Formats: sequence, structure tokens, C-alpha cells
Amino acid sequence: FPRTPWPRAPESPCRPTRLRRRPRPRRLLRGDARSLGGLALLLTAVGAGACLAALTSGLLPADWHTGFWWGSLVMLSLPAHLFNVVGTRLLVIGRKQHLMLWIAGATAILNAGLDAVLYLLLGPVGIVVSTVAVRWIMAGVYLYLLRTIVPATVGRELATD
Repeated sequence: FPRTPWPRAPESPCRPTRLRRRPRPRRLLRGDARSLGGLALLLTAVGAGACLAALTSGLLPADWHTGFWWGSLVMLSLPAHLFNVVGTRLLVIGRKQHLMLWIAGATAILNAGLDAVLYLLLGPVGIVVSTVAVRWIMAGVYLYLLRTIVPATVGRELATD
């Protein structure tokens, strides 16, 4: 075979390359959590601030005031909600989908119980407070599961059946 007139590229598969160390799973997850957490806190501040700014602007009809107050409260659970969504995906990556059934059941029971108790104690706003509390409690559950289950599988080839 004739030789090519141009030299081989440095990234050519024929040339030996140095192997890079794979990033550690926990470090990778922590970095992603910091990025997502920072973004979630920024969005929470912007969302709650927008609701409060709309309330103080005087441009809203009087009937909307309660909804915007409640919206401001729900915005406080945005970081937890985003973490729960990402946690669900990480459980799928870790091949632990069966845990999501237990999480869904626990969420439904906890939500119903807190809704009833906080509605009796606080009135209709108790349901909003219950939603915020459930999101943060379930974020703690996800955090526990993800710290113990997912790091063991990130960065590894999973065995296929």
C-alpha cells in the first residue's frame, strides 16, 4: 500500500495515548449538585421576587393577591422539587427504579396526612405549606438514597441481562 503524503494526526488511533483517570463518581455528583443547586436558588429568588414584586406593584386585581402569596410560598420548594426530579433520573441510571414505587407511595401518604393536619391548623394555606414540606422531606429521602446507591454505579458499565 502506498504511504499517505500527509503525516498522521496526533489523535490517530495508531499512536499510543495516555489514559486519563476517570472522575470519581461522588466528586462528579457533588459538582453537578452544586451547579444545579446554585441555579435552583437563583430561580427561587427570581420567582419569589417576581411574585412579591407583582403584589407590591398594585397592578394585580385584588382577587389575585392570595394566589400570588401562595405562589411565593411554593417557590420556596423549587430547589427541592428540582432535586427530586433529578434524583428520580439518577435512580433510573442506578437501575433502582423499584424504589420509585415506594417513594411515590410514601409521598402520597405523607402529602395526604400533612394536607389534612395543616388544613385543620392553618386553613387553606395549610395545603400550600404541606406541599412545600413534602417536597423538602422527599428531597431528604432522595439525598439519602442517592448517597448510598447511585455513586456505586456512576462511571461503571452496567451488566446487561
